[in-house]
Amino acid sequence: MTMLPWVQTDAKGRFAIAGLPPGHTYVHAGKEDAFYPEGTGPFWDNGGGSAEVEVPLGGEVSGILLKVSPAARLAVKAIDAVTGAAIEDIGMRIECDGSPLRWMVGTGNGNAWLVPTDPIRLRVQAQGYESAWYTDADSGGKPLLLRLVPRQVLTVTIRLRPVKK
Repeated sequence: MTMLPWVQTDAKGRFAIAGLPPGHTYVHAGKEDAFYPEGTGPFWDNGGGSAEVEVPLGGEVSGILLKVSPAARLAVKAIDAVTGAAIEDIGMRIECDGSPLRWMVGTGNGNAWLVPTDPIRLRVQAQGYESAWYTDADSGGKPLLLRLVPRQVLTVTIRLRPVKK
């Protein structure tokens, strides 16, 4: 697969990509800094895939409409439940509520994610600690559904208990 240079839309959202070879071309759209995630991830578009365009030999294609909806940003911090010390290297699993089950994972520092505005659940893990779902005092230990609105920034802190040796 050949990666083409990115293009930018004009004020009306129109764009053009010159020199496409005949055959299938896949179009990905997104602008993370403006809360628009890539439209191709399986988590964002209810099942995966991307815009696919068939370019005829010697021809061109027009009239393609791509819709990318704004997302929210979720920043995650973890602390040791015993000492209160920050845990820097964490892994996260973010699940969409409902069926079919859709989720995404990530690790490392700077754990901030663009997430859909559909209800989600969050689980955090770190080496040497028991994994934990994001909960609150009223949830009885059940994973809490987070309902964010477009462009909302939410920071959550999760307490992880050390694994008993």
